[in-house]
Amino acid sequence: MVARKTLLNIYAERLLMFLAERHIDSLGTIERLIGEEFPFGSPLERIQIGKGLTFWGRPCCRITYIVNGEGVPIEIVFRPELGYSHIIVKTAVSLGGYMPLATDLHGNRIQSKILPTLDLEVLKREIERLRDY
Repeated sequence: MVARKTLLNIYAERLLMFLAERHIDSLGTIERLIGEEFPFGSPLERIQIGKGLTFWGRPCCRITYIVNGEGVPIEIVFRPELGYSHIIVKTAVSLGGYMPLATDLHGNRIQSKILPTLDLEVLKREIERLRDY
């Protein structure tokens, strides 16, 4: 399925709602929720918070927005030991300020942006930018 820009706007809005409803305002809050999965949005959507490895095999903490049938339209990766966060999005259009990573079988562009901070307020502003894009 093609991930249209309007869907990315909706998913970004829902992610902001999730962060607000769960009072997620720091990396410490996120770390306390590791291993949790939350149904959110439609019955096909959920948000996972977990630990994993980056593309380069380094440990990280993740917030992953999952949509059955579409995959992962938004993922946020935190690297506390290096002091940065990484937003990865999947959409049919190129987003200004995002670096292309790959294209999936449906022509969606997987793109990323590194934020040189772990500050959740900065991250939320970037998600708001995606919502309003």
